[in-house]
Amino acid sequence: MSHPIVDQKLLNRIKEYAERLGNLREVYYEEEVPNQIAPPINIELGRKYAKVIAGISTHTFINMENGDILRAASNIAPTPPNTGVRGNIFEDDYGISCVGPFCTRPKKRKKAWPFTRQKETLI
Repeated sequence: MSHPIVDQKLLNRIKEYAERLGNLREVYYEEEVPNQIAPPINIELGRKYAKVIAGISTHTFINMENGDILRAASNIAPTPPNTGVRGNIFEDDYGISCVGPFCTRPKKRKKAWPFTRQKETLI
């Protein structure tokens, strides 16, 4: 996951965001569909965005300039920043409170997703 022109701090935050998202999905799968295993989280770094992939679907995009977490408009592009920003990986919780197991939370939704709990080891 090395990218020559990207700040190492940003890469570390993206990696931690992906790990926490993976834990969030594991908790969901353990509680809701215990007979299935949560698909892995992968990251593809691009020039402008890091694509966070959960299994075979694009979960979110992360702006490589400022760490904004953007909702995916499709598997190849995020929603425009003026409407799609849901959080930031530089927040205390790495922006995990703005996402659910499968996508970002709606912008107007005030309550957190029911599965924003982390595994005991990361709290």
